[in-house]
Amino acid sequence: MHTKVSIIIPCFNVVHFIEECLASAFQQTYSDIEVIAVDNNSSDGTYDKLVELQQTQYPSLILLQETKRGACAARNKGLSIAQGEWIQFLDADDLLMPTKIEHQMSLLANKKIKNSFLMGSTIFYNNKGVKYNTKYISVGNPILKVFKQQAGYTCSNLFNKECLLQINGWDETLSSSQETDLMLRLIMLGRDVVYDKDALTIKNERESGQISQSNPTIRWSNFIKIRIQFLKMVINRKVLIDEAVAYELYSYLFSSILILSKYDAKKALYYYNQINNWGKYIKPQFGVRKIHLLLIKLLGPKGVFKLQSQLFRLKFKSSS
Repeated sequence: MHTKVSIIIPCFNVVHFIEECLASAFQQTYSDIEVIAVDNNSSDGTYDKLVELQQTQYPSLILLQETKRGACAARNKGLSIAQGEWIQFLDADDLLMPTKIEHQMSLLANKKIKNSFLMGSTIFYNNKGVKYNTKYISVGNPILKVFKQQAGYTCSNLFNKECLLQINGWDETLSSSQETDLMLRLIMLGRDVVYDKDALTIKNERESGQISQSNPTIRWSNFIKIRIQFLKMVINRKVLIDEAVAYELYSYLFSSILILSKYDAKKALYYYNQINNWGKYIKPQFGVRKIHLLLIKLLGPKGVFKLQSQLFRLKFKSSS
């Protein structure tokens, strides 16, 4: 007897993509699935298209509407009624290869212990429909992999519903870095994760709406904030982390704060002051150089972040 999988598709102004997306969901070789589409205030006829597809092609399609804005709210709405023990979140402009769920469920079936989620590999296509990259998942420390954005993407992964409910689902207040936040909170449950090296998910770029086009200060602030929250949880709960892992976590976080300082030196200093023991764990890696560590000693973090901001502005002015 198969374990049911729920495919949850948040839909916002995707009238030109949703038919192909739904086809990829309903063409799965894994038989025990349910497909839930959640329209999220679309204004381009997406909801009408979903109704048409439900009436003409997919009578089993479960169709919902969510008025709270954002994909996280739509995903949580679908999660609230999902019957599956495992959850496949699928963005409406991305696609699943036919064997994606069957393959990943077979990997999970071979595990004797309970897992919180599965990290999957991903194929990338640009907005002209040309394949340009594949990111493969490799086995490693799950904390580091999520922290460093090497843990798969929302659509390539598979999530345990019980664990998702235990952490109260997606954080609807975040405008970026939502999947990193979700996976870090899942890791804190202490369950194992599964790694899938086969790329069976297609992630398509769109001409608009990509996170890279959002405000960089907000984007980097979210990026840093959720990682600081995670480190604080680790410290408060006295979770044991290998010293080599700590070096990578702190250095990666510090490199992100350096990037934020180009856009907003005050916010960078605020986040820097949230964590202690920087000097003990920062090493020259991930864009952190020896000169940065020397300047921290000479100028202090405030001086370094201010200098970063000034240099960035001068560079921007000279190139414009």
